[in-house]
Amino acid sequence: YVPIMSGGLLAMSRRWWNETGGYDTRMIGWGGENIDQSLRIWLCGGEIVNAPDSYVAHMWRVASNPKTRPRYTVPGGAVVTNR
Repeated sequence: YVPIMSGGLLAMSRRWWNETGGYDTRMIGWGGENIDQSLRIWLCGGEIVNAPDSYVAHMWRVASNPKTRPRYTVPGGAVVTNR
């Protein structure tokens, strides 16, 4: 168990994302989302754990390559970020 997660590396199930309400769209600027999200996870009965054997990578997608092209679309305005 860890009290607060790093803001750069976050993974959670869609159920937990929805349960906690996702990112607070009223936040202005950058930074602090990790503290806010960590607190809301704790308040919803969850816990934050360290996964020391996990690997994180970014997979670049090339639309012309059938192996890496996106398999879904995201409607404009659907992506939520802090302001």
